[in-house]
Amino acid sequence: GRSLKHLSPELLAVAFDQVGFGGAFFSLDGWMLGCNRKFNEYMELDLDPAQGIHMGRIFAEDDTFWGGSFTDFFASLSGGRRASSEILCRRSDGEEFWGFMSWGMVDNPFTKGPKVVAVSIEDISETKQSSHEVEKYIMELDRMNKELDDFVYVASHDLRSPLTAIFQLSDWLCEDILHMLPEASKEHLEMLHKRVIRMRVLLDDLLLFSRIGRHSYSVERVDVPHLLHDICNFLSFPSNSVVEIKAQVPCLQTHKVPLEMVLRSVIDNTLKHNDKDVCRVSIEVRELETELVFRIADNGPGIPRSFRDQMFGIFRKLDVSREGSGVGLAIVKKTLSLFGGRCELVSQEGEGAEFCVFWPKDTEAVLQSQKLSSTKYKSITTL
Repeated sequence: GRSLKHLSPELLAVAFDQVGFGGAFFSLDGWMLGCNRKFNEYMELDLDPAQGIHMGRIFAEDDTFWGGSFTDFFASLSGGRRASSEILCRRSDGEEFWGFMSWGMVDNPFTKGPKVVAVSIEDISETKQSSHEVEKYIMELDRMNKELDDFVYVASHDLRSPLTAIFQLSDWLCEDILHMLPEASKEHLEMLHKRVIRMRVLLDDLLLFSRIGRHSYSVERVDVPHLLHDICNFLSFPSNSVVEIKAQVPCLQTHKVPLEMVLRSVIDNTLKHNDKDVCRVSIEVRELETELVFRIADNGPGIPRSFRDQMFGIFRKLDVSREGSGVGLAIVKKTLSLFGGRCELVSQEGEGAEFCVFWPKDTEAVLQSQKLSSTKYKSITTL
């Protein structure tokens, strides 16, 4: 508990030499006054520090960290300011390595002379290299994902025109000759017509999926109860359905189109897989401090535990015999990821499913934060 100034210079020197980080003291004009064993190992000086080594041999003075020059940097520390940063350092043989350094102006611990600049350093080259490798992998993954998104966008867009023509032709054939065909041919033609419709739905959903993140959406005033009623009316619930909506929440300023897309996909999913005589859907909305929670529950067959990790993937369908593209919940996941939301599932097989959609109140702030993070990331990876 004794203060350093009460210790003898000899004892201070021994303790300083045994610490686990590199440490050194410099005069205000940049000359080394002393360093410990670890600092000497990092820099591979192979010289008696008493002979004096200038900072210019160890650090690049043109580094922006110094603010112009070593003299300017030392002057900035005179008011008690501390500074730390990752700095490119040079060993005595010219080899460079990354060090994390902290600087500050202190009383000379060995003499009663003028103040000195103290520095501590740790070699972070391995950490820096690992971080750089991770950044490279992330960049490569981002590039591949972008190429995949571009392919899906182009393919789904370009295939719509010929598919529309095929749909029109099959429609005409059904109108013109369906009554003239034998039963087996009628079934085949009707099957063709249904498959074309299904393919068109798939391409529309793929195009919608690929557009997420490509277009900017405006922030609008959203009346949540009104939005939920509009979605349910749009989906045209079957006559055996009972829908209950509880949404006593205030209006909010948010990106309406993505929110509507998410809720419509989740609610539509409950309709497609409900096998009960009476389809019951309960929609409740709760307001939390920073987000709204949409609880969408049904009395359907439930979702097996083995399928829950896959269900938000593209083209994932619990029952392949049912209509649908298998893209709806993938749209939910991608949209929520973009706008800072999430979706949680509670389900017991045979006892229905409950989706909880968490939607941030301030989606614009989320997008701005993501843009800022992306800008910082790009600046790091271009170093």
